[in-house]
Amino acid sequence: MLASLVFAVLLASMRVFQWGADGDGASNGPRTAVVNDAFLRSLEAAIDRDHVQFLDFLNGELHSPYASVFGGSLANLSEPFDPVAVWRRIHQYALLLPPADYIFTAAESDSTVDFLQLNRRVRAILIAHTVLCIRPELQTLLVGGRARSYLSSPPALRQLRFELNHVLEILQETVYPWLSPRYTSIQDIYNLNLLVLIKIHYVGDNDLPPQIVNALKQAFQDIEFIDLMNQFPSELFQFDSWSVKPFALLASRFTRPIFVDADVLFLQNPEIVILSESALFQEFGQLFFHDRTIEREDGSYAVWFKSIHPFLSNQALHMRFVHGISRHEQEAGVVAIDKSDHRIFHSLLYACKMNSNQVRPDLYNIVWGDKETFWMSMEFLRVPYAFSPTYAGAIGFLDNGRVCGSMFHVDEFLRPFWWNGGVLRMKRQSNDLFMSYDYAAFDIGAGGDVWDWEDEEQRVPFCFHPTMPENEVFKVEGRHRALIEEYMSMYSQIRDSGWEEFLVTIGNVGKFEDSSPVVERRARKI
Repeated sequence: MLASLVFAVLLASMRVFQWGADGDGASNGPRTAVVNDAFLRSLEAAIDRDHVQFLDFLNGELHSPYASVFGGSLANLSEPFDPVAVWRRIHQYALLLPPADYIFTAAESDSTVDFLQLNRRVRAILIAHTVLCIRPELQTLLVGGRARSYLSSPPALRQLRFELNHVLEILQETVYPWLSPRYTSIQDIYNLNLLVLIKIHYVGDNDLPPQIVNALKQAFQDIEFIDLMNQFPSELFQFDSWSVKPFALLASRFTRPIFVDADVLFLQNPEIVILSESALFQEFGQLFFHDRTIEREDGSYAVWFKSIHPFLSNQALHMRFVHGISRHEQEAGVVAIDKSDHRIFHSLLYACKMNSNQVRPDLYNIVWGDKETFWMSMEFLRVPYAFSPTYAGAIGFLDNGRVCGSMFHVDEFLRPFWWNGGVLRMKRQSNDLFMSYDYAAFDIGAGGDVWDWEDEEQRVPFCFHPTMPENEVFKVEGRHRALIEEYMSMYSQIRDSGWEEFLVTIGNVGKFEDSSPVVERRARKI
């Protein structure tokens, strides 16, 4: 009650100060709105810079060498950075911000979403949540910098927390409405964590019929099935196939989930390679993979990106998408994140927003589905991120110096890791023409290698022209070839006998105590 009264008095004082009154004490209605709007615009003029500098400050970049930092906005400043002064502007902006003013009207634009304004609201959510819940030790610093007589006292801290809760409540309601009613707050869903081996996420019975769910449950006891329709009913009543992926990561109760597309096949154990061996995952709490370098003719996507994100990080400055070299930066067949890092968690929330019914019609006109939303959401929120150092190549067969086949990736040590597309040469055209897995190639450079588009009529897949074949191409052999042949054998069994009989066979084999390592690996890979 006291906190509500204090907050009401605060807002009233802000109105008097910003809006004013006539000399005789009469309210000045029209002038009130103009003065307040002018004050908001004055804050907004520098808010993008203020946001990225404060987020870089939270990331520990204040006294770090420019070459070693992710963001870089605190380097080479003409005056020393004052976090309290910047915080005051950021917090005033968040309190006055019209929460839903990131939606264009039909008269304003052909698009629906103003991504520049949406970015500002999502950054305000991240900063408020960080100061309130993740870094509460900052509250004394930020409050004490205002006026030390009254505002450094405990009531001022309570008032700050009330204001931060107010910002989160209002902005969450408009930016992430689909969190309700299952989750009462951002902190509520952030606190979820669980350790289970495998979870399969789907959206309703049309996506994964009950008979398949029941059969899989009987065959594999350590798999859990999550119907996302029960998690986010107000959002997922309508969806595109790509748009579900970030929501699956959000709903997962894994602390460190690894999302895997249904047609991804591994040549190493991803749990070991990513969660245990990857230096990038240990440092950044996430691991992304680069897509092919294609669609470089039209660079309008790069112009759009820089128009809604004027302060690029050091990382973004070296990426193909930003320079119009490739419309496809990320390959999202495998995405690994650590949701215990609140910054990454907020980036995931924003990726969900970008794939929501409200936003994706505009965004999917610019980018190809969900792929780019994972790194973009981190870039917009100034959250450090990294990609595996090489770029997508191909696994398949040699053809006049090209390697033609499915999209292929190596790990950070250049070892064969995974590919996307299953075992068929043309997965949308035939169920009996297998790919010839003789050679594989990866791209060391950042846009120098060339791709030929697939020819469905001639049943020729994408073909990759390596510029340094002596370093980028190798023969598929040994245990990797044996594992690929095992994958093809499993596919043939499913195709010939049907998935029901295959799952019954796998389930029965799994009950024998003396099951072979091959059978155990099959059960794990299905």
